[in-house]
Amino acid sequence: MSDGPFSACFRYHSLIPKLQVARMQADELKKQIEAGVPGAEVMVQGDGDHFEATVVSAGFEGKSMVQQHQIVYGALGDLMQGEVHALALRTLTPEQWKKQIQ
Repeated sequence: MSDGPFSACFRYHSLIPKLQVARMQADELKKQIEAGVPGAEVMVQGDGDHFEATVVSAGFEGKSMVQQHQIVYGALGDLMQGEVHALALRTLTPEQWKKQIQ
Protein backbone atom coordinates (compact mmCIF):
# COMPACT_ATOMS: atom_id res chain seq x y z
CA MET A 1 0.00 0.00 0.00
CA SER A 2 1.31 3.45 -0.85
CA ASP A 3 1.68 6.34 1.54
CA GLY A 4 -1.15 8.23 -0.14
CA PRO A 5 -3.72 10.32 1.75
CA PHE A 6 -5.79 7.28 2.79
CA SER A 7 -3.00 4.99 3.99
CA ALA A 8 -3.11 6.29 7.58
CA CYS A 9 -6.88 5.79 7.59
CA PHE A 10 -6.49 2.18 6.43
CA ARG A 11 -3.87 1.49 9.10
CA TYR A 12 -6.15 2.96 11.79
CA HIS A 13 -9.21 0.98 10.70
CA SER A 14 -7.23 -2.25 10.63
CA LEU A 15 -6.76 -1.84 14.41
CA ILE A 16 -10.46 -1.42 15.24
CA PRO A 17 -11.33 -5.15 15.41
CA LYS A 18 -8.52 -5.58 17.95
CA LEU A 19 -9.95 -3.00 20.35
CA GLN A 20 -12.05 -4.30 23.22
CA VAL A 21 -14.98 -1.99 23.97
CA ALA A 22 -16.95 -2.41 27.19
CA ARG A 23 -20.65 -2.56 26.40
CA MET A 24 -23.44 -2.05 28.90
CA GLN A 25 -26.08 -4.76 29.12
CA ALA A 26 -29.76 -4.21 29.93
CA ASP A 27 -29.58 -6.11 33.23
CA GLU A 28 -26.64 -3.96 34.40
CA LEU A 29 -28.56 -0.79 33.57
CA LYS A 30 -31.64 -2.17 35.37
CA LYS A 31 -29.61 -2.86 38.52
CA GLN A 32 -28.09 0.62 38.42
CA ILE A 33 -31.53 2.27 38.23
CA GLU A 34 -32.94 0.02 40.97
CA ALA A 35 -30.02 0.93 43.25
CA GLY A 36 -30.59 4.65 42.69
CA VAL A 37 -34.39 4.59 42.84
CA PRO A 38 -35.20 2.32 45.82
CA GLY A 39 -38.45 0.40 45.55
CA ALA A 40 -38.79 1.07 41.82
CA GLU A 41 -39.93 -1.54 39.36
CA VAL A 42 -37.62 -1.28 36.36
CA MET A 43 -37.86 -2.84 32.91
CA VAL A 44 -35.00 -2.30 30.43
CA GLN A 45 -34.57 -3.43 26.85
CA GLY A 46 -31.63 -2.98 24.53
CA ASP A 47 -27.92 -3.62 24.66
CA GLY A 48 -24.68 -1.98 23.77
CA ASP A 49 -25.40 1.71 24.10
CA HIS A 50 -29.08 2.19 23.09
CA PHE A 51 -31.79 1.34 25.62
CA GLU A 52 -35.46 1.72 26.46
CA ALA A 53 -36.43 1.81 30.14
CA THR A 54 -39.73 1.94 31.98
CA VAL A 55 -39.44 2.91 35.64
CA VAL A 56 -42.40 2.71 38.04
CA SER A 57 -41.90 4.33 41.42
CA ALA A 58 -44.04 5.74 44.22
CA GLY A 59 -41.26 8.31 44.59
CA PHE A 60 -42.50 9.92 41.39
CA GLU A 61 -45.80 10.94 43.01
CA GLY A 62 -46.32 14.71 42.79
CA LYS A 63 -43.28 15.22 40.58
CA SER A 64 -43.25 16.48 37.00
CA MET A 65 -42.03 14.21 34.23
CA VAL A 66 -38.83 16.27 34.05
CA GLN A 67 -38.24 15.74 37.78
CA GLN A 68 -38.93 12.01 37.41
CA HIS A 69 -36.42 11.74 34.58
CA GLN A 70 -33.87 13.71 36.60
CA ILE A 71 -34.20 11.14 39.38
CA VAL A 72 -33.43 8.30 36.96
CA TYR A 73 -30.58 10.17 35.28
CA GLY A 74 -29.18 10.89 38.75
CA ALA A 75 -29.21 7.15 39.47
CA LEU A 76 -27.27 6.51 36.26
CA GLY A 77 -24.68 9.17 36.96
CA ASP A 78 -21.66 9.02 34.67
CA LEU A 79 -23.05 6.10 32.66
CA MET A 80 -24.95 8.67 30.58
CA GLN A 81 -21.61 10.25 29.64
CA GLY A 82 -20.12 7.07 28.23
CA GLU A 83 -21.58 3.57 28.32
CA VAL A 84 -25.17 4.66 27.59
CA HIS A 85 -25.44 6.63 24.37
CA ALA A 86 -29.23 6.80 24.12
CA LEU A 87 -31.99 6.08 26.61
CA ALA A 88 -35.70 6.23 25.79
CA LEU A 89 -37.15 6.72 29.25
CA ARG A 90 -40.72 6.24 30.45
CA THR A 91 -41.49 7.03 34.09
CA LEU A 92 -44.77 6.28 35.84
CA THR A 93 -46.25 6.28 39.30
CA PRO A 94 -47.81 2.98 40.46
CA GLU A 95 -51.29 4.45 39.85
CA GLN A 96 -50.39 5.47 36.29
CA TRP A 97 -48.93 1.99 35.71
CA LYS A 98 -52.15 0.32 36.90
CA LYS A 99 -54.14 2.40 34.41
CA GLN A 100 -51.74 1.39 31.61
CA ILE A 101 -52.14 -2.35 32.16
CA GLN A 102 -55.91 -2.41 32.60
